[in-house]
Amino acid sequence: MLYIGAAFALLAVIILWYFGVFKRQKASSEGDNPEGGVDLSRKLIQAKGALSETMLNRLNDYGIQQVPEAIELWPRIAPEIKKELVDFWESQGFIKDYLSDLGTKDEGKRAEAARILISLKEKRIIPLLVDALSQPEKYLPARVAEVLAAFGTDTVDYLSGMLFDLPDKTKSLAIDILQEIADDRAVVPLIKELAAESPEIRQKAVSALGEIGNPKALENLINLMGDVEWKVRSMTARALGQLGCPEAIPVLQKALNDEAWWVRVNARDALDKLVVNEKKHA
Repeated sequence: MLYIGAAFALLAVIILWYFGVFKRQKASSEGDNPEGGVDLSRKLIQAKGALSETMLNRLNDYGIQQVPEAIELWPRIAPEIKKELVDFWESQGFIKDYLSDLGTKDEGKRAEAARILISLKEKRIIPLLVDALSQPEKYLPARVAEVLAAFGTDTVDYLSGMLFDLPDKTKSLAIDILQEIADDRAVVPLIKELAAESPEIRQKAVSALGEIGNPKALENLINLMGDVEWKVRSMTARALGQLGCPEAIPVLQKALNDEAWWVRVNARDALDKLVVNEKKHA
């Protein structure tokens, strides 16, 4: 009897093992891992047209952890599937969660949130990022600015349309972003800021225009060499050197006698650049 009992026990173990292997194989063939998660790699890369209801349900079960996994596959996912995923993540609140992480004290989480938002490059996120930029007490401005700058021309288009109406603190950060992107489409709104009441805004706008280097700003910058603030005049002299237009030589020569030392220094450096440019084109 002892042998018969042992034999039945062994048979039971074999049967349980067999069905366990079968279940795992079946789960793998259907796109699930043994723990019940979603095989994102295969499903998302193969998906075309639209995500099935079954897939959406599985994504719903999988939670926010699906986002970084999908981002790793982003270049290989079809555009229409990307849009569906972002729509889904937005409906689940995942996008706002990552925006919130830009303000966490955990630098690792901030960096991961920035990486994911940059990878997405979704225009619809830009207004949310600009709003976050205006709340430095809640979000880390440097991380928000990093994401906005990575969006490139889409950010330029959005900021250019609203720059004039932004409060000065947000406007100052926005101008820094436009300077980093250095796109010609920002020239006109930046020129308008040369008449701003705040000397800091005028100075930052000048710096951005110098970095962009579009000669469309030349006349406005020449006029700004008469600004009452020496910091603005100093930055303007530097920007005129960056533009490389010989029309600025007379006003820069006059600035060599400015009462402010930094204005004189930047005027001399700008003139040296312009002379070198003239010799190259002679």
